[in-house]
Amino acid sequence: MELSSDVVPAPVKLRFYADFEVSVNLKVTASFSFEQSTLLAAILASPETLREVARMAVEIDLASISGSRLTGKYTGPTNEELYDCVLPCLPDSERPYWVELRSGSDDVYPAELLPVFFAFEASLKGTAIETGARVKLYGNEDKGA
Repeated sequence: MELSSDVVPAPVKLRFYADFEVSVNLKVTASFSFEQSTLLAAILASPETLREVARMAVEIDLASISGSRLTGKYTGPTNEELYDCVLPCLPDSERPYWVELRSGSDDVYPAELLPVFFAFEASLKGTAIETGARVKLYGNEDKGA
């Protein structure tokens, strides 16, 4: 039997949602320099910067999923995007250190900045698929969602 275009329905559109929790690994922060600790504290004190860094952490987590439809969709932030995100939240007294570091060696700057960023860890808490009429939850049942 040959299928005709009259029989084949239009594609079904669904929405996929994921709930992530982003936290700071305090074990990692124990080895931070004064400047790194100050940067972390500034990020945590700025809700807007914290949300943006958390989004970047989720993107890094999604970028690590290989062999799936997400491969190549997420790359995570560049060093410059991360720097541009966090610089405004720093106290004026701490900005010169990071500005000087940024304009210096290409090796030193990421070595100072990236450990602060990688202290943020994303974990998947649940997912949902919306079909239009209802939402099917996965992994949320025991989390109170």
